[in-house]
Formats: sequence, C-alpha cells, structure tokens
Amino acid sequence: MDILTIEIGSTITKANGFQANPKGGFDHVAQGLALTSVGQGDVGIGVLEAKTALEQNFGQSIGSPEVFINSSAAGGLRITVHGLTSNMTARAAREASLGAGAIVIKITAGLLSQTDLEEIFSVKPNMIIIAGGVDFGEQDIVLENAKKILNLQLPVPVIYSGNCALQKTLIRMFANSKSDFAVSEN
Repeated sequence: MDILTIEIGSTITKANGFQANPKGGFDHVAQGLALTSVGQGDVGIGVLEAKTALEQNFGQSIGSPEVFINSSAAGGLRITVHGLTSNMTARAAREASLGAGAIVIKITAGLLSQTDLEEIFSVKPNMIIIAGGVDFGEQDIVLENAKKILNLQLPVPVIYSGNCALQKTLIRMFANSKSDFAVSEN
C-alpha cells in the first residue's frame, strides 16, 4: 500500500488504502471503518480499529504507506498553542494549526502564568503545540513553559517546533510522560 488516508469524523473513522498505478494515479484497494472514539477522549482508539479493519479487508499487512489524516470529530481537533512571541512563533503555530483544520482554543506568548495553566487544563485540548525561538537563540522561556505543560500531566500529544538546541532536552523531558511527544522543524 502506498497511501493511507484516515478521516476522523464525528461518528465514523474511515481508513482508505491506495496503491500507485502505472498510469501515474492511484487505485483504491481497501477500506476499514470504526466508530470514532472522541467520546473516549482518544481518537487514536478508533484510528487503530479502522486501520485493523482495513488490513483485514486488504488481506495482508499494509506495510509503511504515506499517511494523511484529517478530522472533523467534535468540531475538529482542539489545540492550544504556546509561543515565545505573539507576532512570530505563536502566530506561526496558530496558522499551521488552522491550516490543518484544527480549532485553536487558546494561544499564549511568553512565560505561561498559573491562570494560563489552569485554562489549558480546563479546556481539555486534544493537542498542545509549543513553539519558539530561533535556532540557538532564547531557551529559558520555552524550556520553562515545557516544564509547566509537562507538569499538567495531560494525556495528549505535544508537538515542539522551535529552537533546535532544545530538541534533545525536550525529548528527554517528555520521554516518560503521559504525552506522546514529537518534534517538527523550526
């Protein structure tokens, strides 16, 4: 399988597999369906079930296809964005989130306050994005914000896009947390 698309809808999660054909296009080869698990607090459950159903319908392992995911479950993926500055990093992370179809429910810039942390905890985001800093530039504020977010112990994915000098430190910090942690390019 060359392409796997996953659509997380409000009630059904669909996984569709495609293979490249000799004409340069793609042929649909299998589909798997599952109930969307947003109500369980983790859409990943429904994604895995839809992927398993797809593999059963395909009759073999799907291998390692390129994966494309979109979501409209519960009105879209709810994200909080936390940048170093409002005009650059928070804005860039917000635009990237909106471009992916997310609902940005909280944006902060600079050091997170106790009120910010209480709001992040209460809005129950599906994902958190930490952004900030030019490569090899400011580190203290982003590092402190990451620690504060880690201490919330929210079982949601956290993505870091910022100063490359902090990547290894943040990966170690989040290694044993409840959050899946990923790094993207600055």
